[in-house]
Amino acid sequence: MRRRPGALYILALGIIGQTSLVDTFAHLHTPFHISLIRATYGVIFGAIFSLLYLGTWNVLEYLWNRLSPSSERKVSSKEAMQ
Repeated sequence: MRRRPGALYILALGIIGQTSLVDTFAHLHTPFHISLIRATYGVIFGAIFSLLYLGTWNVLEYLWNRLSPSSERKVSSKEAMQ
């Protein structure tokens, strides 16, 4: 958690998603196949959203490291240590 303080917020969203999934099946008046369809859609759209988010994050991180002037200093300091 020290390296990625934002991970706590992503973890909270994951917990909310899992709770929603359990809550879907807790409603006894809803037919099972409707709950199953809703859960499947949630998993599919959650996976798509997560992959898009991670892909965007990786591209932005790559561009940040590539285009920021401080990235040259980081590389040279690492090479100096070796």
